[in-house]
Amino acid sequence: MLRAFLVAVACLLSQSAWAGPYSLSGDQRWIALASRQDLNQAIGIAQTFSWRLPGVRVMQSANGWYAVVAGPHEGTDIRPVRQKLSSTGTAPKDMALSKGDAYVAEVWTKKAPEFLFSGEYEGDDKPASFNFRDLRLTLSRVSTKEGDGYDPTFSAMRNGKILFNVQIEELDRETPRSDVIALPLDPATTFPQFVFTAFTGGAHCCTETRFITQMGETWRVVEGEILDADGYWFEDIDGDGIYEILSADNSFYYAYASYAESRAPIRIHILRDGMLQDVTHDPKYESLQRQKIHAMEFEMANNRELATSNGFLAAWVATKALVGEADDAWARMMVTYNSSSDWPLSECMAALDAKGLCPPGKEIALSYPSALRKHLEKSGYIQTAAKPAAASAPAVKITPAPPTSVFSLPP
Repeated sequence: MLRAFLVAVACLLSQSAWAGPYSLSGDQRWIALASRQDLNQAIGIAQTFSWRLPGVRVMQSANGWYAVVAGPHEGTDIRPVRQKLSSTGTAPKDMALSKGDAYVAEVWTKKAPEFLFSGEYEGDDKPASFNFRDLRLTLSRVSTKEGDGYDPTFSAMRNGKILFNVQIEELDRETPRSDVIALPLDPATTFPQFVFTAFTGGAHCCTETRFITQMGETWRVVEGEILDADGYWFEDIDGDGIYEILSADNSFYYAYASYAESRAPIRIHILRDGMLQDVTHDPKYESLQRQKIHAMEFEMANNRELATSNGFLAAWVATKALVGEADDAWARMMVTYNSSSDWPLSECMAALDAKGLCPPGKEIALSYPSALRKHLEKSGYIQTAAKPAAASAPAVKITPAPPTSVFSLPP
C-alpha cells in the first residue's frame, strides 16, 4: 500500500514538473498547426488560420521554437478539426493535438484595433446622433442632386457650432448605410481622427472613406481610395500607439484571374499633416511584409494549385519585391506560372477615348510575364528598367535559381 502511494505521488510530481504555464488538463488540447524557428514565419502562418479557427496564437516553446496553435479545443480527437479546416481550404498534414506542457510564453495573437468611438447609421430617415468627448456627432443623409437617391453625411458640433459636415457624394442609394470610428492616426494632433465610411453596393465593391482630422482651429477632410469590400483596416504595426492605415492593392483584382482566384499585396499609409502618405516601402514595415510572404508560401506548400495560379503568384512576386527579393520571386514564378491561361491580358498603345476605351487597332496582347512586369513597374514595386537602344529588357534581372520546396510540385 505504501509503495503504491509513493508511486502515485511520484507520478503527480513528475507531471507537475513538466507542466508549463499553458498546460491544459482533462480533455482540453491545443491544436498545434505548425512549428517554426523564425517568429515572422510563425506569425505569417498564424494569420492564415485566424479567420478559420478560434483562439489562434503563437507560443514560444521551451526549445526556442515557435508553435502556431489554436484553442483550447475540447476533445482528444483531431479528426473533427481536420474536417473543419478541409471545408474552408486545406488542413496541415502534420497538425496534432497538444497539452501544451512545453509552451512557455504567448508571443503573438491577433489584436483588433481599439476604437475610441464607433457609430453606425442604417441609412433611413432617422439620423443617428452620438456624444463623443465635447462633440455632438450625427450620421444622416441628403438627397442627391438628381433626386434619385441619397448620399450619407457626417457632421460634428461643439457648443451648438458646426465644426464640419462631410458628404460622400454620388453614392445614390435609397438607404445609404454609413459608419464612423475615432482612433489616433496622427501623433501631431491632440484630438483623434474620424474615419467616415459608406458602402456603394455590389458583390465585391466598394467602400468609400473620408478621414477627418483637426488642423489647428480647422478640420480637414482627406479623401481615401475607393476600395473593395470593407476598405481600409488599421494596425499599430510599430507599437507606438498610432495606427497605420492598411489596404489591399485593388489593382491586382481581376488583373490576371477572376476575383476568387486573385490575391493582392498590402499597401501601408500613414496620416500626417492632413495628408495620406504611402509608406509601403519603408523598411520599418518589412516584418509585416515578410509575414505576408510566409503566409502565402505556407498556403502554397499546402495547396499545390496556388503555385501555378497567376492571380496568386502576381501578389506573391509583388510582396517579395517589397523586401528586396524580386529577382528570386521572378525566377521561381517563371518556372511555375500558368502559360496556358486564357485570361485576357493586353495593353493599349494609344490614349483611351472619352468612354475609356482603347481605339480600334491599338490594343496588343501581352504575355503574363510582360503584363506583370509592366504592372509592377507602374505601381512602384520594382524600378523601371532603362530601355537599351537595340532591344527592350525585362524590368527585373532574372537570376536562374532552382525552385524551393514551396514550388516543388509532386506528381
